Amino acid sequence: MSLQALRKNQEEQTFPFEICLAIHCFTNEYIYPETDEEISNILKIENKILGFIKQNRKIPVSLFTTLAAYRPLSNYKWAKTLKNVSETEGIDELLRIQIIEVYEEQSLHSKIQKLTPI
Repeated sequence: MSLQALRKNQEEQTFPFEICLAIHCFTNEYIYPETDEEISNILKIENKILGFIKQNRKIPVSLFTTLAAYRPLSNYKWAKTLKNVSETEGIDELLRIQIIEVYEEQSLHSKIQKLTPI
């Protein structure tokens, strides 16, 4: 088995966990502390993803899921136009939870009547 095939196989095995972790972190509002090294690596990932978007290239799923485990994807300007995530089974659920549903909630926010002053 080639190194590339081995990596692809490993990614396929860990992908469901990565999706679950990203959803879990989003749901608990990213309560886990981050080290300086993690923060630095997150910035690198953000820049790599932005580079892929600017070049109109597919974003590697591992970059996308890693970022989603540390930051809500809906916070990024590019999230509204996101089309270039590698097609991998399960990514749709992550996109729905972290982007689509957040935008739907934001659009409904102004339509909800307040019963009392906040």
